[in-house]
Amino acid sequence: MTMPLFRSCFLSFLLLPLSLSPAGAFSRLVPEVAEGQRPIVDAVDWPAFLSRNDPVWTALPGSWAAAPFLGNGMLGMMVYRENDRSLRFDLGRGDVQEKRPLDLDVLFSRARLPIGHFSLPTNGRIKGCDLRLDLWKAELRGEVTTDEGALHIRAYVHAEQPLIVVEISPGGGEAVGTVEMKPAQAISPRWLKQGRPRTGDASYPNNPAGRQFVLDGVSVWEQPLLPDGAVTTAWKQQKDGETTRLLASIRHAYPAGKTTREAVDGINRAASQPVDSLDQSHRDWWSSYYRQAFVSLPDSYWESFYWMQMYKLASAGRAGGMMIDTMGPWIQPTAWCGTWWNLNIQLTYWPAYAGNRMVVADSLRLGMRRNRQNFIDSVPEAYRKDSAAVFRCTGQEGLAPTGYPGNGKAEKDCEVGDLIWACHNLWLQYRMTMDESILREDIYPILRRAVNYYLHFIEKGDDGKWHIPKTHSPEYGDSYDATYDLSLLKWGCRTLQESADILKIQDPLKKKWKDVEDNLAPYPQDEKGYRIGRDLQLTSGHRHFSHLLMVYPLQTVDPRDPAEAELIRRSLKHWHSFKGGLQGYSFTGGSLICSMLGDGEGAYNYLQGLKRYVTPSTMYSEGGQPVIETPLSAAQSIHEMLLQSGRGVIRIFPAMPKAWPDAAFRDLRAEGGFRVTAVRKQGRTEWILITSEAGQPCRIVHGMGADVRCSVSGMRDLGDGTVEVKIPKGGSAMLFRSGASPRIDSVPSSGPANPLGSKK
Repeated sequence: MTMPLFRSCFLSFLLLPLSLSPAGAFSRLVPEVAEGQRPIVDAVDWPAFLSRNDPVWTALPGSWAAAPFLGNGMLGMMVYRENDRSLRFDLGRGDVQEKRPLDLDVLFSRARLPIGHFSLPTNGRIKGCDLRLDLWKAELRGEVTTDEGALHIRAYVHAEQPLIVVEISPGGGEAVGTVEMKPAQAISPRWLKQGRPRTGDASYPNNPAGRQFVLDGVSVWEQPLLPDGAVTTAWKQQKDGETTRLLASIRHAYPAGKTTREAVDGINRAASQPVDSLDQSHRDWWSSYYRQAFVSLPDSYWESFYWMQMYKLASAGRAGGMMIDTMGPWIQPTAWCGTWWNLNIQLTYWPAYAGNRMVVADSLRLGMRRNRQNFIDSVPEAYRKDSAAVFRCTGQEGLAPTGYPGNGKAEKDCEVGDLIWACHNLWLQYRMTMDESILREDIYPILRRAVNYYLHFIEKGDDGKWHIPKTHSPEYGDSYDATYDLSLLKWGCRTLQESADILKIQDPLKKKWKDVEDNLAPYPQDEKGYRIGRDLQLTSGHRHFSHLLMVYPLQTVDPRDPAEAELIRRSLKHWHSFKGGLQGYSFTGGSLICSMLGDGEGAYNYLQGLKRYVTPSTMYSEGGQPVIETPLSAAQSIHEMLLQSGRGVIRIFPAMPKAWPDAAFRDLRAEGGFRVTAVRKQGRTEWILITSEAGQPCRIVHGMGADVRCSVSGMRDLGDGTVEVKIPKGGSAMLFRSGASPRIDSVPSSGPANPLGSKK
C-alpha cells in the first residue's frame, strides 16, 4: 500500500540538511506529512547519551585488567595503581616488535615488545578515586584521593597525533611530583612466559641496553633493537599555574633513522600549542567517529558494553595504523604477543562492518595489502608463483613460514585456511559498502592465491568428490576433510566466481573453482551434528567454533531450512555440552549462531554467559593473559540480534529477546551497500529507513505484519513478511506502520546507569 502525500514529503526530507539544536541533537527540518506522520527527527543528544554509558571507577584498579584505557590506533595507555603511593601509566605502541631472522619461534623473532610505564608518586597513601572515562571526549578525568589530599587528573591519547596528554592538579596536602620513566626490558613476553632467562641466549640474544638523556629540554628513553631498529619514548613536564602537564610520544622504526629527533620535535611542537587547540582537534575526531552510527538498547549493561567496544575499536585500530592484534596498543605480559589469524583478528574486526566503522576496518584491509608479498613468501618457494597463505601467528608484517595440507609435520604446520578467513573479513567490508575497488585491489588478488594453495593438494576420490588431505582444525586436532578447511575452500571458490563476474575478469581457473565448489566433499556430520573432520569427532571441550564456520560467518548453509536448522541446533548443543573447554568467545559464537536461527532467547542467553569472562573495563583474558577479540565479537552478537543481512535478504530485529522490547539504531550497514535505521517499541518494529549506496536489489524481512506501508511506489509483497523495494543508488525508502512517529532517539534503559568500571 502506498501513500502519495507521505511519499512526496519524504522525498523532500531527503534533500534537506541537518540542523544542530542547542542541546547538540540533530534534527531534519521537514514539513508535516499525512495520516499523523511526523517528520523524521534524529533527536540523539550525543554527549548526554554517551555520558550514561561512561565507565566510572570509585575503586582504583591495581592491574591492567580493570584499568581505564586510552588509545589512538597506534599509541595506548592504561592508568592504575602501581602501589599505595604511586600511580602507573602503562605505555604501548602497536608496531613495536622484534624483526629478527625467522629461524626461531615467530613469537620470539617477531614478538610485540613492551615499552614501560610512567610512575607518578603521591604524598599520601592512595585511598580511592572518582574517575570517569568520558566516551564522548575520549578522555579520562576525575580525582585520585589519598590520606593527604587528592590529585585531579585529565588524560587522553590524541586522536590524530602520536601524543599522550596528561594534566594533573593537586588538592589538599598533595603535590605533583616528577614523573619517572620505568622502561621495560625489550624482550619477547613469550620468552619470559616460558620461564627462559632474562639474559637471553645464543639463539635469542638480548637487545642492546637503552639509555636515558635530555635533548632540547625533552627527556628521552632510547631503546635500540636488533638488528638495526629503535623505539624512542620522549616526554616533558610543563607547569601551568597549579596544573602540571605531561606530554609524551613514542616513535619506532626499522632501521632506526630519526626516531629520537622526531619524538623530541613532536613534543616541543605540542608544548608550544595552546592546550585548547589540542583538545578540540582530538574531540572533533571522536565526535565525527561516533556519529557514523547509533545503537540504543533497553539494558544499561549491554548498551554501555556496546559503546565501550565502539570506543575500544577506534582506540585500537585506524586506517594507516596497526592491525589490531591480540592486545591492541595495550601490551601486557603474555605468551600471545602477536597477531593470530585463526580466529582472533577476524572476530576483532567483525563489529566494524555492520557497525559502520570503516576507518577501523581499513586498518586490516590496508595492513593485508601491505603484507601481500609476505603472504606469498610464507608458502614454500615451489608454490609462490600462484599461491599465498598466512601462518596462524605472525608479527604486524604477516610473515612466517607456513606448511601445506598433508605435510605430516607438527599440527601447526597443517593449518592453512586462515588467510581465506581473513579475506572473508575484507569481503564483508566490500559487501557492506559495495566499493568495487576493495574487491579488485584487495580481495581478488589475495583470495585467488589463498584458494590456489589448496588446489595444489586436493584430490578427487572414487566418489567423484574433491577431498582435502590432513590439515589442522584450529584449537582441536588433525583430520582429513577438516570441516574448517572445507567451509573456507567452498566459500572461497564461490566468491572467486562471483568476483570474476563482477570485475569482468575472464579467469582461466573459473571452471576449476566451480568444479571444486560443486563437487567438494560434504561437511562431515554424525548423530551429534557437524564433526571436526571426516575422521575426527568432537569428543572434548573446544573453545573454538572452527567446525561451524559454514553457519557463521560464512553462511554457506541456510539456517532457515528446517533440516539444516535442526542439524545446526544439534551441533551447537553438542559443542557447548563440553563445559571444560569453553571460553568467552565460545559464548559469543553461540549467540551468533542462535541469531542465524532467529532464536532471540538463545542469542541473549549465550550473550549473558559472557559476563563472567570480562572485566569491569570490558577487557578479557584467558589464563591471565590479555586477548582483545572476545568482547569485540560480543558487539557483533548484538548487531546480529538487531540487523542481519546475507543470502540476498535484510532482516530487521531478527533475533530480539523478550528482555529487549525496545531498541533503536541508525545507519548500521547491511550487505548490498545499504544503511539501515529502525525503531522497535513494545516488541514491534515501528519504522525502517533504508538508504541504498549502490542501487542493489533490496529485500527486507520487516517484522511489521500486514500493516506495513512504504514511502515509495512499487513495493512487492514476497510473502512470509518479506517485501521487495526498488531503491535507486543514492535513494532511500521508509517502511512504517500506520500512525508511526519516525523519530530516532535513545530508548529508556533498565538497570543502573554507568554500570562499567570498578566500584567500591
